[in-house]
Amino acid sequence: MFEIQKAEAMINPLKEWRMKFETNSLASHDFVSFFHSSASNFIQIEQKANSDLGSYNFDERNAKHGVIELIEKFICGDNSQSFLERLKSRASEASVCGRVFKIGEPTYSCRECSMDPTCVLCSSCFKKSSHRLHKYKMSTSGGGGCCDCGDSEAWKRDPSCEEHSAIIPEILDSTIVTDKNDKCSEIVFKAILNYCVKNLQIQSDSSLAELGESEDEDVYCTILYNDETHTFEQLEFHEPCRTRTKVLFSVKMEQCGTHPSKKV
Repeated sequence: MFEIQKAEAMINPLKEWRMKFETNSLASHDFVSFFHSSASNFIQIEQKANSDLGSYNFDERNAKHGVIELIEKFICGDNSQSFLERLKSRASEASVCGRVFKIGEPTYSCRECSMDPTCVLCSSCFKKSSHRLHKYKMSTSGGGGCCDCGDSEAWKRDPSCEEHSAIIPEILDSTIVTDKNDKCSEIVFKAILNYCVKNLQIQSDSSLAELGESEDEDVYCTILYNDETHTFEQLEFHEPCRTRTKVLFSVKMEQCGTHPSKKV
């Protein structure tokens, strides 16, 4: 009987995870052990003709059902899809406007509250904000900017209009994600990261360098930085070659496209 229960737990460990979670005995290694034991069920090795090497086929469909969906149910509950849909819909309720202005569209900047002249509101947010009663400036957008309504860093006070300020309490008071969801997520994500680090790392003894020629210790690589710090003079000073070659290096860098002030 015990062997049957153990086999069922290996196939669907969701019940065991939940029982351990309720008794505070669930740890990330429980998930890592599950990943190790189930990974081989979703990989098939096929031998290639006239070759000693094989090819791997990964069964994504069954892996999604046998691993990912189990994890989703553990974190989100049995009705995980409904939970994720509600979470997605709540995340789409932005507390900032972010409307991208078109060319010629009117913009409004409050002279009393904006942090700088680039902090502007679209027409819709301006009409619903307290800034309409302040000293403001109306301009015409050249296109490409966006409305800063809801961005607390753009305003000294009253950062949101009536529409977007009403969304903030709803997001803060959201009870979709509970403390239990947070704790379950922490355990699962820690296990996933540990599993990936241990199994995806490159072993130092897996290199095939010994099959090729020995490394030439006298071969070096020079990196030329194209930034606002390194100059042509620095390049010519550090380059261990003849003056003519140094000049050729500088000319080549300029041809590749550098700053007008000849920075590299």
